[in-house]
Amino acid sequence: MRKVLIVDDFEGNRELLEDMLGEYYEVDSASNGQEAIEKLEKETGYSAMLLDLIMPIVDGFGVLDYLHKNKLADKLPVIIISGDSGAETEGRCLDLGVEDFIAKPFKEKVVLKRLHNVITLREYQNTLGKTFRGDQYQYY
Repeated sequence: MRKVLIVDDFEGNRELLEDMLGEYYEVDSASNGQEAIEKLEKETGYSAMLLDLIMPIVDGFGVLDYLHKNKLADKLPVIIISGDSGAETEGRCLDLGVEDFIAKPFKEKVVLKRLHNVITLREYQNTLGKTFRGDQYQYY
């Protein structure tokens, strides 16, 4: 079963997402970016991550920086889940390589479909041995 990491400081959001996804995915969660990084250092089998931006200790941008510095950004698709859906924030997230952006409050069908799409696309790309980043393909 595919495994998804949910990173959000609000327990209610984590529980809501776990309920939405639990039937289809193995779900793990973290309450802040530091906890997420610790989980990523121990576990490499995540199929995707749903990541909030505004969190204590280490925010979502800190997690994205960690993914890039440790060459995990091409391996782990990230969907941002945030109440900050301004164009500048979305643009910054997309520049950092996130696959999608879902504004809070989120709808179950939207989350399920977008998560399925990014996981399926990444699996397909990995099968082909290449990943799409921006407007070019990079080969392994």
